[in-house]
Amino acid sequence: MRKKWIGFFIVLSLMFGLNIGPVHGAGTKWVSGFSTNQKTASTYDVDEEGAGVAIDGTIHVQGIEKDDDGYAYAWQASNDDVTLSDPSAKDVDVKGVSVGDVTLTQTIYQPLATSQTPNSSYREDTDAPFALNLSSVVMMPNDTVTLKANKTVTWSSSDENIVKVNAGQMTAISIGQAVITATDASGQSVTCHVIVGGNVVETHTMNLTVTNPQLHDVLYAIQFYEANYGTLQMEGASSEGAERVIYGTSNPNVILDEEGNFRVYKNLDADLYAYVDGKLLTAKMKITHPIPASLRDTILKKGMSKTINPLRFSGLTTVDVSGTSNDALTFDQNVVTANDYGKLSTMITGDNASFVRDFWCVNDTTYNIMKQAFKIYDQKRHYSQPKRTQKRYVDCSSYVWRVYKQAGFTLGSKYYPPTAAEEARFLSKKKRLSAPTKSRIDALKPGDLLFYSSKKNGRYKNITHVELYVSSGASLGASGPYYGDEGGCVAQGTSVNSNLVAIGRLYDEKTDRAPRASKIKSIKAKKNKVKVSWAKTLGSGVTLQLSQSKAFNKKTKTIKVSRLKTSSTIAYTTSKKVYVRLRAYKAGVGRTYYSSWSSVRRAK
Repeated sequence: MRKKWIGFFIVLSLMFGLNIGPVHGAGTKWVSGFSTNQKTASTYDVDEEGAGVAIDGTIHVQGIEKDDDGYAYAWQASNDDVTLSDPSAKDVDVKGVSVGDVTLTQTIYQPLATSQTPNSSYREDTDAPFALNLSSVVMMPNDTVTLKANKTVTWSSSDENIVKVNAGQMTAISIGQAVITATDASGQSVTCHVIVGGNVVETHTMNLTVTNPQLHDVLYAIQFYEANYGTLQMEGASSEGAERVIYGTSNPNVILDEEGNFRVYKNLDADLYAYVDGKLLTAKMKITHPIPASLRDTILKKGMSKTINPLRFSGLTTVDVSGTSNDALTFDQNVVTANDYGKLSTMITGDNASFVRDFWCVNDTTYNIMKQAFKIYDQKRHYSQPKRTQKRYVDCSSYVWRVYKQAGFTLGSKYYPPTAAEEARFLSKKKRLSAPTKSRIDALKPGDLLFYSSKKNGRYKNITHVELYVSSGASLGASGPYYGDEGGCVAQGTSVNSNLVAIGRLYDEKTDRAPRASKIKSIKAKKNKVKVSWAKTLGSGVTLQLSQSKAFNKKTKTIKVSRLKTSSTIAYTTSKKVYVRLRAYKAGVGRTYYSSWSSVRRAK
């Protein structure tokens, strides 16, 4: 049974501040059923397969232990790809030096006292019978003993892994037995029996791989509000080491599971650790709050250009900006230029995440709506439903109501902001409210109203909240006192979620526009009456103005006439001069749209 060996990890935890205990919601977990109070990933039994040690890493190999006293142990590596801490101990620490395969051998033996048995037949006289000075030798590893022959000979060892011989000098290498042979010129040979250490009881071998494991990424920049998670991935570990990886972090607020997946719920920086094949690998994690492009900069008018300038990225990764020009907007070297009405999508990548920023070319009306939205956003108003009509306060429905009021629209009421539910009801009556289908969500435009329901409240569609869509899946809305007095309650948010129940469009660029201008055909003034006829209009009607001043600032009278008529007789006290002009109008949702004034005509 593998024994507990935790001293190394205690030192490691003190050095690096690792969380190596079992955790619930933070710190480090062990994998494959190994718990911290039982086994460590860097401890192996000598008879295990698939073990690995990293270059500059250290693992602990536990040898076989005999129950009785009187046994000794010896370790040997088959090459120099590893070094051994204490080859004469029962267990051994193995440090990786270079990538390769190594065989470790543990030899268990009964030690013998070193001794040299002289050969009684040996005479130094060359005419004496051929003989060696020693007939047998007991040596310890690394000991040297010199053999002498009374003739010129060549030397050889039956096992150079146990004993090597050079010019008669024997060097003990490892536990075992070997025979040293001396051969003269005639081919006659004599031998010496050598025992190193003692009598071998048993041997155990372990095939070990020296690895060079690496983390796939050593820098992690995490979007706290977008993608606050990631995975530590590695390559180059041994097969067994990959099953024993220990993951850790310098900060207990990082949740790290047994597969290397991590998640962050606080704004922090931390080191992430993977301990594999006896080596600690480290990655740095930095929480970032990047701004891929200012949301207000995505709304353009014809002729405007904006440079995409990503902000607050970590600097740990490369930030790339890409986009494809179209007929409406062009993209060139991070600059977007608006040429005609439409949308251009750009992609900003960095900090292990990607962001889409849609740039819109809009008309003057939509541009003004969005201008008013950001104007109130910049005012950092406080959130309050009771005080929603006061200057320094706002709630969700009064925010969008104020935006449209300041842009010249009426959202349900001219004088008082309705609730979000009543704003939706108003749009529904005007046939400007739709369900949040995929096609409708894909067709969102700047200025659209997003209605949400988080609970049943008995109001229209149980609507509890409203926000103003801006661009790129983001919206502006006032919600709760979450941001406090310092930041204001109007904030950017993600527009589409499971609570979205309706989408409204108070202003539609395609349909909500002024009709074509009309023109006066004839004017006749008679007995305090003026009869005016004009060309037919496709709008809702025309507005007529009569005045005794060409500048229309003296005794001016204004009337509206339905589009069903093309003439009207107006009661008007005539004088020598009566000036008349008209313009077509169209009644929209929350606003009336007017054409330009016609040429001024004088009554005759």
